Amino acid sequence: MLTALKSHKTEMIAIDGTWQLLSKAANNALWSIQAIVTGGNYESENQHDLVIENLVAPKSATAGEAVDVTCEVRSAGIKQTGKIDVKCTFGGSSVSVTILDSLMNGQSAIVVFPAITAPKVGGLSDLVVTAEEFNAVDDKIKDNTFKKSLRVYTETVPRNCLFVEQFTGQGCPNCPGGAKAMAAAIEELADPNKAIWVAHHTYYTDDFSLNESGTIADILGANFAPACNINRVPRDYGMGVEELIWHPGYATKDILDAALKEPGLATIELNRTFNVETRELTVEVKGRSIEKEAYITAIVTQSGIEAQQSGATGLYVHNNAPRAFLTDGKGDKLTLDAEGNYSVEYTYTIPEKVGSFDCVLEDMEVVAFVHGDITDANGRDVYNADKIDVLK
Repeated sequence: MLTALKSHKTEMIAIDGTWQLLSKAANNALWSIQAIVTGGNYESENQHDLVIENLVAPKSATAGEAVDVTCEVRSAGIKQTGKIDVKCTFGGSSVSVTILDSLMNGQSAIVVFPAITAPKVGGLSDLVVTAEEFNAVDDKIKDNTFKKSLRVYTETVPRNCLFVEQFTGQGCPNCPGGAKAMAAAIEELADPNKAIWVAHHTYYTDDFSLNESGTIADILGANFAPACNINRVPRDYGMGVEELIWHPGYATKDILDAALKEPGLATIELNRTFNVETRELTVEVKGRSIEKEAYITAIVTQSGIEAQQSGATGLYVHNNAPRAFLTDGKGDKLTLDAEGNYSVEYTYTIPEKVGSFDCVLEDMEVVAFVHGDITDANGRDVYNADKIDVLK
């Protein structure tokens, strides 16, 4: 039996002069929210109305695999509900769950569907959830259907690494906390090297800002800091709603593990040669894309740079900072042969300094990832990613 739960969202709260996540600060302070409602004639309002929201399902699935789906069913009608039947349909398969608990106006129940099988044919397929209250046929229910399109793949590959894209800045006092939370989540992975992390400096212009990073932030809508995404896929980071850009303070091992298990849509292999005398770096990226259209982005990053940072005492160690893009910020479109194979090569001479900071070769690496069109909100996913040190 499902228990009725009141809908809620966790937001930021100011405590002792700093902004903190309410979910993590609740034990550090006493707070209350009160409301009093009086009067009103509600006879003209919907007596029975169900709203399906916060649908959580993978953005894609492999043909024939079992898919986990959850959603929230909220009572938006005046009258208390009776028994509610909630049905999930995906391709030719369907699963039903019954909510036995009554819901008052504003209350909701979290519905967890048993695994439902994805279609065996590739392409876009609609996942539809409907809710129907028994014995409420005399009232109009208007919002009881939720539909989400999932892409079904007949072939996928394992991911080399998950891809963390952070948006930060030297002038952001909350960014050190966000970076610390993300680093802690990565360290909890069975293999932390399976996480690739690029820290774009886009919170105003600072010592590490690059135009390409700004282009990425603008297109993805990363207009605050600290912010992040993983694999450029909208996901539920614990708030019951999927968002592309979210606060890295919510990062957990479970979120990262799920991202690493997401189906890969391209293989990727990195090779590089480096001439110590000329400082010339040559990078070869090759593999095969399952998708018919694919882009490659390659970035030289550096860690261990000591510099100023708002919110930190003394010099702060900046990690994963882009020093140069080997491709366009939006990525370079790959030329694929009939089997989807690709191979590209980039050459870059690493200077002694970038801006005011030495290019310490031992602290530099090349990050490359294959992805969809960054301007396509439904197809910008990172298909796969990998990294390699400039020096072994």
